[in-house]
Amino acid sequence: QYYSELIQEIVKEDCAPEKEQFRQQALARLRIAEKKVREVKRKVDTRAMLLDTVLSLSALAPQYEQVIAKVESNHAVLSSEHNGFFDKLKRALRQAFNLKAAPEEYELVIVNQKNEARTTKKIEYNTFFALLVRKQQFLQSFADTQSEEVRKITAAAEETVLGFINRQLTDNREILLQLNALDEYFKSQASAANKDKIKGMKMELVTMKNTLVKANQKRAEYVSVAEEKMQLEKLGINEDGF
Repeated sequence: QYYSELIQEIVKEDCAPEKEQFRQQALARLRIAEKKVREVKRKVDTRAMLLDTVLSLSALAPQYEQVIAKVESNHAVLSSEHNGFFDKLKRALRQAFNLKAAPEEYELVIVNQKNEARTTKKIEYNTFFALLVRKQQFLQSFADTQSEEVRKITAAAEETVLGFINRQLTDNREILLQLNALDEYFKSQASAANKDKIKGMKMELVTMKNTLVKANQKRAEYVSVAEEKMQLEKLGINEDGF
């Protein structure tokens, strides 16, 4: 039933004065319409990326809290080993003459994670313990979105926030190295009778390391996006590609 229509179509395209026009119309009907879809690039909130990185660092706070409890317990175990007659006599003499107690120093062996190089470092226990407590409290403050610290960070320039994150990553990595060394110190210095009383910290320290790795990944993602954004701005192109 369509033969007659087909014949008429062929005659028009081959013999009619407007044959070229008919051919173009026929091709237009057969051509698949191309839909040009412009991909709209989602704008990335770089400030939100930074604040998320700061929030991820606050996850260290409960991990510090667990470590602090074990450090305090292990220190008490070692201190109990120096509670003999002469130790008590020295403490009594210091109190009688109002003399300050000698600083409790630990000589730690710090192991470089990259090349396994070993260096020794003396830490004064009370000073180091106070540092752990301050760091835990400071990081805990960033878990509360209404805290003064969070408000300051939120209002600060991105460059300032990035500098803060970089310092925190560096500081906490350094503390983590010392904590690993301190964990080994407690185990090696405890007497045979007290070794079972020493609480290992490996699990907590691995968790802290993983938290720092994740925070550093977030920081790296921000830097990558920020650099791309800066390059586009130099070329006069906005985030939508224009």
